[in-house]
Amino acid sequence: ALVDCLSDFSWAEAKGYALILKQPALLKERAPEDFATLLDVMQAVSERWARDGVPFKLVLPHES
Repeated sequence: ALVDCLSDFSWAEAKGYALILKQPALLKERAPEDFATLLDVMQAVSERWARDGVPFKLVLPHES
């Protein structure tokens, strides 16, 4: 379902999209399997947008 939600921004059309995740290290630390699943989902979303020629970027800020 998340793939579908992130693959349809017909209500907010743009030349491309970026999703910024705050504190990704915390998710990875506390729920590593969920984090891995999220990355798989983001890959599928990116591939869907790429088929339409629309850039989609996932930003995982590095926390220091």
